[in-house]
Amino acid sequence: MKILCAGDLHARERAPRNRVDNFYMTMIGKLHWILATARKVAADVVVFPGDVFDSFRASDSLKRVLILHFMGTDVFCVAGQHDQRRHTQDLSNTPLGVLEASGVVRILNQRPEVLSRCAFYGASWGEEVPRIEHGDYFNVLAIHRMIIKGRQLWPGQEGYIAAKNLLRRTGFDLIVSGDNHQFFQEELYGRRLVNCGSVMRQSIDQWDHEPAVVVVDTGGDGSVEAIPIPIVPSERVFDLARSSEEKAKSEDLERYVDALADVSEHEDLNFVRFLTSYMVANGVEGPVQEVIREAMR
Repeated sequence: MKILCAGDLHARERAPRNRVDNFYMTMIGKLHWILATARKVAADVVVFPGDVFDSFRASDSLKRVLILHFMGTDVFCVAGQHDQRRHTQDLSNTPLGVLEASGVVRILNQRPEVLSRCAFYGASWGEEVPRIEHGDYFNVLAIHRMIIKGRQLWPGQEGYIAAKNLLRRTGFDLIVSGDNHQFFQEELYGRRLVNCGSVMRQSIDQWDHEPAVVVVDTGGDGSVEAIPIPIVPSERVFDLARSSEEKAKSEDLERYVDALADVSEHEDLNFVRFLTSYMVANGVEGPVQEVIREAMR
């Protein structure tokens, strides 16, 4: 059996900040490429590890587009926190739940979906890792949880799992993980974890991100092939100047907050007292002062 592992799609219609291309059409193009590649390599199943949608408020139009694209392909997935309605596990009133009801995706859970002696399990956002029921099958886990390879993504990061630890603890032959938007693979004891990252470059922090899918052949020679998703240079999709301006404003705000934190306790930061002093010093008329005081009350 061939399994095509994809990343977090984050399907949305509005462009993220600092994207200057037609983000929606680019996203649909990437989805079309993924499914066409699955057909080209004769993949039996496509696995999306959560955050298929960017929000549970996705429009009917967007749901319709994904339904039309997924038709005719065996698509397995789990729910990420963006797929869930306020991080609850009831998907009945969500876009992903609509896709499942339409029959174009299967949301994996604790009970395995078995195809050709391959057992597929799922752990959506907030769910525990299931136990393997068929030890003699090729067991696959799709999971949406922050999994990292090597060092922390930022100083003081919490709530993550090291890829090797997950492989060591669970015994799955293949783990397809989502939530971490970086691409990486990890291998231990002949078992593999694939984290394709995000399909789209969502923010300017992903300037160097090169999205890809991974095709795993569970039979034959057990080949694993990473196939890059075609992209255009980052300078053509991101507004670097606007991002630099926003970064400068953010740094100014941080300096202002730091300055406030450094003000000693005896310094007068009482707003009401300051405003009263201002009105007196600047000759604000009495009736206007009364209106202001009433508003403050």
